Amino acid sequence: MGFIKQLLLLFPVLSFCLCNFCVSASPPLPFESTPLYYADHFFVRPSSNILSKYTLNGQRVWDIDIHPRTDVKIAFNHLFLCSPQQYLRAYHTDTGDALFLPEKAKIDSFVLQYPYIFYWQKNTVGCLDFLTGHHLWTKELTLPIKELISFNQQGLLGVRYQKNRLSFLNVLDGSDKGSCEWSKKLKVLSVWNSAALLTKKDRLMRFDIASKVLDPISLPQHGPFVISQRYHYIYYDPLKSHLRSFNVDNSTEDWTLPVASVVKKMLIEKNLILCQFEQNILLIDAYKGTILHTLAASSIHDSLAGFTVSQGRLYLFSDTRLLPSILLIPSSYEKES
Repeated sequence: MGFIKQLLLLFPVLSFCLCNFCVSASPPLPFESTPLYYADHFFVRPSSNILSKYTLNGQRVWDIDIHPRTDVKIAFNHLFLCSPQQYLRAYHTDTGDALFLPEKAKIDSFVLQYPYIFYWQKNTVGCLDFLTGHHLWTKELTLPIKELISFNQQGLLGVRYQKNRLSFLNVLDGSDKGSCEWSKKLKVLSVWNSAALLTKKDRLMRFDIASKVLDPISLPQHGPFVISQRYHYIYYDPLKSHLRSFNVDNSTEDWTLPVASVVKKMLIEKNLILCQFEQNILLIDAYKGTILHTLAASSIHDSLAGFTVSQGRLYLFSDTRLLPSILLIPSSYEKES
C-alpha cells in the first residue's frame, strides 16, 4: 500500500512531463549521409553503397545498390541517381523498381524542374522529358559548363560557363534568350515565379528574372535562417533576440517573435519552422509567427538536419541518424483553430 501511495503522489509530476512530450521507444537509426524526406518516408544510406527507403518508424522498405558518390534527387514519385562514370537512372519511389534509363544521359550533373530534366556534360547542355527520359534538345557551348539554374516558371534555363556571365536558354528548344553579369560567388538560395533569392558572401540579393536586374537586400547581421514557400526570408536577429519574417517580394517585415535564448538551428518543412535551442525546441507557424509547440530538448545532443510532422508525431533526424519520434500533445492554439 505504501508503494501505491507513492505512485499516486507522483502522478501529477508524471502527468506534467507527459504533457510536454512523449518519446517513442524505438532505437535511433544510423546512416552515413543526410537523409531525403519524401511522402512520409526517409531515403537514406545505411552504408556508402546502398540507398534504402525507410518508414518513419525505422522499417526498411527496399534497397538499391549505388556508387558511394551518387547524386540523389527526388520529385513527383521519381528517384533519380547519377554517379561518376554512370548514366542517369530513374526509379519509382514507392517500389524501388527501375523506370527508365534516359537517352543521352551520361552526364556530369542535372537539375530537376518538372516537366523537364536539365543536364550538362562538359560543354553540352540538354533537356530530357521528366516522365519518359526521352531526349528533347541539346546545345553545344564554347566552354565547359560550371552551373545550371532553372528559372522554369519564366521558361528560362540559366547556364554559367563564362567567367562572370549567366546565359539564358529557352527551356522548350534551347534557343538563346540573352545574358547578364553574374559573379561565380553568387549562390542561389531559392527561385520563385518572378524572382530568385541569392547570397554573395554574407550579402543577401534579389534577382528579378524578367529584367535580369540584381538588387541588394538590406538586413541586419543575423544568425540561422530559413526560406518559406511564400517569398519569406525568416531569420534570427541576435541583437534583438527576435525571429523576423522578411517578405522578399515587397521588402516588408511580416512578423517578429521574441525568443528567450540563442537559436542553434532553424529548419522549415512546409508551413512549420523548427527552432532548436540549448534546452528546448519550438515549432512555429511560418506564416503567422505563432508558437505551436514547446518541447524539452535537453536529451537531444545532435545538431538537427531535418524534421517532419506526421499523424501527431514529430520526427527528427541529424546528419547521421533518425532520432526517436516525439508525440505532440495538441496545443491551445490547435484546439482553437
